[in-house]
Amino acid sequence: MAKESASKPGLKHHLLVYHFIARRFRPAAQLMFLAGLIMQIPYFIPEARVPQKLLTFEQLALLGALLMLVGLALWVASIFRERRAYVQCLPEYLLIRTAGHKIAVAYQRLNAIKTVRTADLYPKDTIKGGKRRFIRPLYGEPALEVVVNEFPIPEEKLRKQLSEFVISTREPGFVFIVRYPTKLATELNAYMENFRYASEDSQRRYMSPLERASQQQRMPGKSSQPFTRE
Repeated sequence: MAKESASKPGLKHHLLVYHFIARRFRPAAQLMFLAGLIMQIPYFIPEARVPQKLLTFEQLALLGALLMLVGLALWVASIFRERRAYVQCLPEYLLIRTAGHKIAVAYQRLNAIKTVRTADLYPKDTIKGGKRRFIRPLYGEPALEVVVNEFPIPEEKLRKQLSEFVISTREPGFVFIVRYPTKLATELNAYMENFRYASEDSQRRYMSPLERASQQQRMPGKSSQPFTRE
């Protein structure tokens, strides 16, 4: 990737595990919407009305409409949660984004980038309960493991903000199960190289005599009066 490309935001690589995490709410959303729709029938079809002791058909229709709205909101929220979960290379740092959190990882923290098998990182016998359904469909997918020298925030807080299937089980680092891991690896290497080049270039930057003199004049404790001989 050219340096010009690395100076702009990279592609958004969606984290596939969040597709299955978000999808768990959709059956409940569908059921709520369908139940609310059925509750509308007595309001629009008089023949379907039966004597009710607790609710009138108007109240039943109102409750059904509310149930439909909740189901629709849950469905939209699941789609939003899925689409807002991605990893993206930015010129100054690597961004890990979920629906509720943003985590910036400085390129200086990255030690290594490896292509691994998802099944090797998350063996079936180490995953408890219903969480297996989130990662099981991805066992055949390759993943990108990004090893860091230190997490950007305390690990305990990090695990509350990210799914456990985005954190490496072998060493400090992140695991990105994305559709095109090779492309993400290429982008990461390019952005890391570009950032390193920019940092070294700023350190080697030549300072002209005029700039040096101007800087010395601005330094505290330095007099700007010319030297005179008594």
